[in-house]
Amino acid sequence: LIGPQAATDVTDSSARLNAAVNPSGFDTSCVFELVDDATFQTSGFDDADTLPCVPANLGAGFDLVPVSADATGLASSTLYHFRVVATNAEGTTNGNDTTFRTAGVPIVIAESASEISDTSARLDATIVPSGFPTSCFFEYVDDATFQSSGFDDAATAPCTPDPIGDGFGEATANATITGLEPGTTYHFRVVAENQVGTATGDGDTFETRLSFLDLVDTFGGSGFAGGQFSSPLGIAVDHRGGRF
Repeated sequence: LIGPQAATDVTDSSARLNAAVNPSGFDTSCVFELVDDATFQTSGFDDADTLPCVPANLGAGFDLVPVSADATGLASSTLYHFRVVATNAEGTTNGNDTTFRTAGVPIVIAESASEISDTSARLDATIVPSGFPTSCFFEYVDDATFQSSGFDDAATAPCTPDPIGDGFGEATANATITGLEPGTTYHFRVVAENQVGTATGDGDTFETRLSFLDLVDTFGGSGFAGGQFSSPLGIAVDHRGGRF
């Protein structure tokens, strides 16, 4: 009988594999099988590495016996599958397929822009910290500058929150940028950093709006002659042609 399985003490290159095995009354031994996800998708556990359990002999009792094995030399930021395989005189029992991901460079999942006005926007990103404390910032630049130098001359805005965490799940971060030019296309991307390395997003674009509340010009006065108004209520402006 196989009990719970879990990976602990996960780093960028190692992990401890844990399980519990009930010998069910016969002398029992076990091993762990371990394989990266790419190989697992092709051949399951057929090409897995095997690691001997500690302790090597689980006895012949009827209680769950905790066992473990230390896996080393793993690749960073990689999904692994493992299971315990227990054997006694009655046969072999396989544990359930269990997964863990090694720590490593952050992974940028998504980027987007929202709450866009004529001079401001909110930038959002989804990032996997990959097991280490991770911080991030956004780079943004107008299209004219981007076409000549990419993000080399970009402005930066720190993420909120900062740091975004150290787990293996998805974390969200954002920044509100101001002082933008109306009616302008901007390029942006997120840059995430931890002790292993730096990851940059693929980047995206947004266009600031052109508000009808912009002061275009002043003219006229009160009266009934040409260019004068007796009771003006409003005026429409064609920004493209400059007509009133």
